[in-house]
Amino acid sequence: MRAQIKTDPNRHYKTLIALVLSMTCVTLFLFWLANVTPVTPLRGKVGAAPTWDRISVRAEKEPGTERGFFHFRIDEQGRLFQTSAWKSGVPSPVRRGTIHILLSNDNPLNPPTVEQTQTLSRTIRELRTRFNIGVDQVHVDHGEQVARAG
Repeated sequence: MRAQIKTDPNRHYKTLIALVLSMTCVTLFLFWLANVTPVTPLRGKVGAAPTWDRISVRAEKEPGTERGFFHFRIDEQGRLFQTSAWKSGVPSPVRRGTIHILLSNDNPLNPPTVEQTQTLSRTIRELRTRFNIGVDQVHVDHGEQVARAG
């Protein structure tokens, strides 16, 4: 035999009112608690912008491997990509003040393309002018490949 259950036609309203009251009480408690406890700002400290004093250019070792840290990347078509590290002014973890440029290539044995060398030349010229970096402070790994290419 089945038990008879008396249903209350207003139970949804009662539940909704109970939820609203409990949420209001909890919100008021949290506001009170926020005023009582000390606040530590998460983004309160802004670091000083690094002084960019040298440029380092390197070629990608092998496609698909870890590229390491860099500020700019130039692909085979000569397109220049700025990383979030450059946009937010994050210095190199290895040498502070060095701007790192990565030349990416599908085959690391191939020399840089003409488009890459043109973009690289323009980028280095702009960075040197903007940050007053001397010619002796521009270091190129695999420099013989870049020199042969253009």
